[in-house]
Amino acid sequence: MIRLEKLTLRTLGNIAPNTELHFHDRGALLLGKNGTGKTTLLHVISAVLRSDWPWLFSFAPDGFDLETTVRVATDPETSVRLDVTMSGAPLRTADLWRSPAEVDLHDRCSLTVVLRDSAESRLLAFTSENHRTTFSYADGTTGIREVAMGSPGEGLLFADDVHRSAFDGATRLGEQLVTFGEQLQRYDEAFAYFDRITRDQSSASPLAQRGLMERYSSISGRTWRGDQLSFGQKRLFALLHYLEAHQSIVLADDLASGLHHEWLEPCLELVRPKQSFLASHNLILFDFMFFDSAQDAASRFIECSLDEEGRFVWRNMTLDDATELYEVYQTGIQHVSEILRTRGY
Repeated sequence: MIRLEKLTLRTLGNIAPNTELHFHDRGALLLGKNGTGKTTLLHVISAVLRSDWPWLFSFAPDGFDLETTVRVATDPETSVRLDVTMSGAPLRTADLWRSPAEVDLHDRCSLTVVLRDSAESRLLAFTSENHRTTFSYADGTTGIREVAMGSPGEGLLFADDVHRSAFDGATRLGEQLVTFGEQLQRYDEAFAYFDRITRDQSSASPLAQRGLMERYSSISGRTWRGDQLSFGQKRLFALLHYLEAHQSIVLADDLASGLHHEWLEPCLELVRPKQSFLASHNLILFDFMFFDSAQDAASRFIECSLDEEGRFVWRNMTLDDATELYEVYQTGIQHVSEILRTRGY
């Protein structure tokens, strides 16, 4: 199980410098008006976790410097922490007119990964830059490979292949991260995801597809008719497919769009075991969320706004604001959506 714990954006495009966000195991609810970067934040999380260098450079051609902390439970009793630093030097003027596939991004990329166990002991570290990757193992030995590692998963797989005492589960963890990097994407607010999965039936196995049809029917009360679906029915099927494919982390824009509340509630039951990052203009979505304390509420909300220079400002909700929200929430007099509206969200 993979969980994003922290994201630090020292420099990245038009995001306010030194933005630091901490995330709850259950994820985050993104609050803000149009144009404050809620969808951009979902894209950033996806790109960082996937080590999507082309997207990062397309968003920040002047270079970037960021860091993430990911916690991974390799089995019920063992967890490890992965600290990942990614940086990119500015693209040259000539490169700005070329497609990402034509630009050798590794000339300007640097990736540093440190893997620690639950006791904070370092298990493995590696740095990849200038087409070379240097490994440092817990026993003090080092190794060099004359090729760049494009992602933490690739580095873990290679490190465990040549030095199996580095970390007993490195191969398994590396495989999870590589697969995770290939799959993670944003669930969009329109039909892009639905069009993709219905165009490419190989995106799910026949068994998974059959299970999706059954789940769709149990929630909607109707049998699957792919050629006769309403807006809401397409959204429901696409969401169920997305949740089947994304077992750890969910990134969703306007998840509630097109869904009747009787359909939304069972869908959110499927979301709850995952870490979900949800942006929505329909605050009714948040009426289905539960909070255990003011601290819990503070850790769940990310506020999105703009500064005087038009840069995206993202921050965790302050404990004072969350305490006010939670006190009203506890009374049960107002729904979460009503509380948020009265506070200008």
